[in-house]
This record gives sequence, structure tokens and C-alpha cells, in this order.
Amino acid sequence: MRVCHSVLKDPLRGGQCLCATAAAQGALSQARVLGGSIGLSMATIVLNNKLSQQLRGVLDPAKLKALEQSLNTIGSLSPANQARVGQVYTDSFNEQMRICTYLSIFTLLAALATYERNPANVALMKKRQQAMADGSVEDASAKGMMMNSADAILPPPRPDLPTPLHSEELGRRSLDGHMEKSG
Repeated sequence: MRVCHSVLKDPLRGGQCLCATAAAQGALSQARVLGGSIGLSMATIVLNNKLSQQLRGVLDPAKLKALEQSLNTIGSLSPANQARVGQVYTDSFNEQMRICTYLSIFTLLAALATYERNPANVALMKKRQQAMADGSVEDASAKGMMMNSADAILPPPRPDLPTPLHSEELGRRSLDGHMEKSG
């Protein structure tokens, strides 16, 4: 039986330990922060590239550098240049949304690639893990809770069928299915 030394216990589930839940929520939060950081850096790169490409001949380098640092610089520009900068910001935003659309399509395809027609039974897997944690793997096998390598649920053993051979047994199956005695 697993012992929880944490103060994170769920009172609605009989004091069940929430360590794994807390770790999963922390990992999810970290992934969201990482995704936001990547998205923000992508947006900044696209904006700065658009500004430098489209306004290189229009604004002097000092004003262009100031504009890359802060949008407040736009107030010191002429109305024609303000309209031009607004158009560059619009083009940049459109490019950012196009990149986000491509990434969304990619993640949708990746999610569809993980689809399983017969997904693993989570409740059965939890019982199996608990049985293994308690040291009763044989008990789990007898109840039909063992999983094969493809995560398909194996049925419980049937008494009317022969049991599989184990390495401890002195015998091996020949190609035609008969037992051969070793030694």
C-alpha cells in the first residue's frame, strides 16, 4: 500500500493522496507558460522583421529602433508614417495568425494520430497498478487485469484451456504444438 506523506488529501475521496494530481497540474501549468513564451517570442520576431523590412527606407534607423522598442513612438511620427506603421502592424498580425493557424492544424493532426479505437480501460489499469503495488501480481493475473505490450486487455485465464508454459517448466513446445520433454 502506498503511503502519502503530503498534506494534499482529497476529503471527498476518503483522504486519497493528491500528489499525482498536483504534479500533473504543475506540469500542465508549466507547459502553458512555455507555450505562451514561445508564442510571444514568435510574435515579437514576426513584428520586428516586418517593421525592419517594410519601414527601412521610410523611417530613419533611430526612429525605427525606437518603434521596435515601444509603440508609443508612433505619436512622434507624421500622419503618413503613422498610417504606414499601422499597415505594418496589421500585416504583422495577419502573419502571426497565419502561423498560429498552421500550428493549430498540425496539433489537430497530431491529436487525431493518437486516436485509438479500443482505448485502454483506465479503471482496470489502476486496479492492476494497485495490485502490483501491493505485491499481488499473481492475483492481478487471475482477475484478468494483466495488460499486454499493446495495452490490450487480456481476458482472465480459462480453466478449460491449457495454461501457457513458463520458463521454470521442463518442456518446450515443438512447431506442431506437442510437448517435448527436455533432458
